Amino acid sequence: LHEDATMSMPQYELWLKGADQLRKWLLGAGSGCRGSRFEPVEANGSPAFAQWRPSGPGGSFEAWAIHVLRVSDGRISGIDFFVDPELFPLFGLPVRLGEQAGAHG
Repeated sequence: LHEDATMSMPQYELWLKGADQLRKWLLGAGSGCRGSRFEPVEANGSPAFAQWRPSGPGGSFEAWAIHVLRVSDGRISGIDFFVDPELFPLFGLPVRLGEQAGAHG
C-alpha cells in the first residue's frame, strides 16, 4: 500500500487519503466488514475483489461490494469500493454464499 493511497466509495461521500487514514477507517467505521469473504475478479482490466459480508446467524454471506484496485509500482495506490449487490451477476457471481462456499476472507 502506497503511503499516499486513496480510498473511495462513489455512492457515498467517503474519500480518504493516506495509509494511516485508510487503516483508521478500516479498523473503526469499516470494521463491520470483518469476517467477509473475498473472490478475485477483474473490473475494466483492473484487479478487483468481490466482497460478501456475513449476513447473520445462519452462516451465510451477502453480496456487498466490488473493490477495484489501482496499482502503481507493484503496490496499491487506490481502492474504489462499489457497494452494489446488483453488480455481482454482471461478474457471474452469486449474491449469497453459504457457510462453506466461496472464497477466503
